Amino acid sequence: MATTIKKDVDDLLELELNNGDLKVLNDIVKKWNFLNKESAIRFALAVLATSKPGDLRNDGDVITPTDQLLKQG
Repeated sequence: MATTIKKDVDDLLELELNNGDLKVLNDIVKKWNFLNKESAIRFALAVLATSKPGDLRNDGDVITPTDQLLKQG
């Protein structure tokens, strides 16, 4: 999987998605019947922004990021 930040300045974040990450995003768009990739990303951001850590669940299991994705310390 690969997601790379191409540009991160003030009010602009430009990402490059390829390989597995892009495949997952495309699968999400189809599975959830989103209008496009941007809509899927906006929905994901809204869900994370309005949820508290430990509140997201899938079939009763708490969904949390792996340690690799979190700041250490």
